Amino acid sequence: MVKNPIPNLRLKNESLITTKAGLDPACDNYIMHYMPAKDVPTSIRLSQEEKRRIATAARKHGISVAAFIKRAALGAGSKSPDAGLARLEEMAKTLLDAIEDERDYRMASESWDHHLRNKTRLYTGEELKRELGLSG
Repeated sequence: MVKNPIPNLRLKNESLITTKAGLDPACDNYIMHYMPAKDVPTSIRLSQEEKRRIATAARKHGISVAAFIKRAALGAGSKSPDAGLARLEEMAKTLLDAIEDERDYRMASESWDHHLRNKTRLYTGEELKRELGLSG
């Protein structure tokens, strides 16, 4: 058990709480309240629109509003320094996939337009295999 250094204070859950107002005889000043740093409440003033936008963004990320604000204010937190590069690499891969999909679409669209203009014959998969002499 921790010995109470000041008689008009009591210890509770490792926090100092005053039992009565008064001066600290050791420093001749008012006694200060101590709260553990792990659970210090903080408030900010937000308009209804700001509050709604933050809540919507938090829901999109699947986290609480408090966690969303902490991440926004403090950054990514435990992410490694290479996390930004990994995210950029992922975005580049997504972009390259989108470019490939666009090229495929354009080629298919041109082929279809060519077919419509020239009335070319279309083959089923089975007909094409037979025509090329493929088994299966």
